[in-house]
Amino acid sequence: MWADEWVEYCGVTVHEGYALLRSSGIPDRAAVTLEIEGAPMPIEEIALRIGSDRAVSSVRNALAADDRFMRVDRNLWALGSWELAAYQSIRQLIADEIAAHDGAVRLSKLVDVLTSRFSVSATSIMGYASSPPFSTVDGMVEQVARRPSAPRKSPFDTRRLYRVADRWVLRFNLTSEHVRGSGSPLPSALISALGLNYGEAKFLHCRHGAQRVGWSGPQAILGSVKRIVDADGLQMGDMCFATFSDDAEFDIVRIEPTERRGRARAYELAGLTLIGDSESDSSLAEAIGLAPHSALPQIAEKLRARGDYDVADSLLAVT
Repeated sequence: MWADEWVEYCGVTVHEGYALLRSSGIPDRAAVTLEIEGAPMPIEEIALRIGSDRAVSSVRNALAADDRFMRVDRNLWALGSWELAAYQSIRQLIADEIAAHDGAVRLSKLVDVLTSRFSVSATSIMGYASSPPFSTVDGMVEQVARRPSAPRKSPFDTRRLYRVADRWVLRFNLTSEHVRGSGSPLPSALISALGLNYGEAKFLHCRHGAQRVGWSGPQAILGSVKRIVDADGLQMGDMCFATFSDDAEFDIVRIEPTERRGRARAYELAGLTLIGDSESDSSLAEAIGLAPHSALPQIAEKLRARGDYDVADSLLAVT
């Protein structure tokens, strides 16, 4: 008895015969339980064994966020050190089998392999194998390339994208990808407005060298802007405009910190300050595809529909 009291006094708790610090969390106790069990366990049983007062979903989230654990079936968890095959979505499992069989696998074999390894039904496998991005013809399952569809949105319905004078203006924040020189995603509606279709690319004129834009994968891409970031002393987190003019000119302009409020701030966030004599309600309306005489509530409604809540709120703010 005195030993138990001494252990507790030292800030240690005992879980399934293992000594743990009292501050040990769900993952520590779950690791002990799995180590003792020696085999993957359902998440509900793990939650019961560790005696957590948390919901099962909380235990699942805790294990998913910890590198010591891995999901090996729809509801089974294991220790990563066991080096078992990780569970993936049915689509990914099918894609992996297709790749392992040089691009095509017989449906019957696919069903046999996946149902024997994972708790998935044959019906589910056959359903996924017959739906994009897969096709089943004469009993053989293949992955088919899908061409991205045309942009569903108009540029005027695209968040943070504005038409200012003779150019499209996209507001964005510099990320670590921009700073280190990686490409970054662009709205497909913008790429379409620039006259590019899927599979095409072009170079725009820029004061710091040609700028590539293109659309060859699932997402349209703006090429590296690191040279501009370095030359202009831009920093990660800076709010900027990327401008794309009708005569194929490209630039990035930092939005400097400002004391602007109300409508003046709305005009600034929409890029109207980039062009002289453009700061007006009518210019803002035209920038998002409305008639220049549109009423203020109509402009704010359109901005909110696009997701530009910051611009709408500034436009209607009382200053």
